[in-house]
Amino acid sequence: MIHILDPSEEAFPYDGRIIFESMGGAIDFETRRAKALKEAYQERLDERSAMLKDWAHRAGWHYLRHSTGDNPQAALLWLFNALGVKR
Repeated sequence: MIHILDPSEEAFPYDGRIIFESMGGAIDFETRRAKALKEAYQERLDERSAMLKDWAHRAGWHYLRHSTGDNPQAALLWLFNALGVKR
C-alpha cells in the first residue's frame, strides 16, 4: 500500500482565511483561522497514517508513505521490490 500525500497536506502551510474543498467539490469547509487547525490536523494525519500502516500489516501487505514532493523513483523501486518482481 502506498499512501500518497502532497507536500501541502503534510506541512499544512495555511494561515488566515481559506476554503478547503473536496476534489469533487461536494464538500467545503471555510475557516478564518487556518493556522489554529494545524496541530490537530497533523495529529489526525499521523493517526490516519498509523491506522493505514496497521491495516496493511494485518493484511500481510507492505506500507509506504510517499510525498509527491519527493522523487518518485524511490517509491517506484520500493513498489517493485514489494511486489517481488523477478528480473
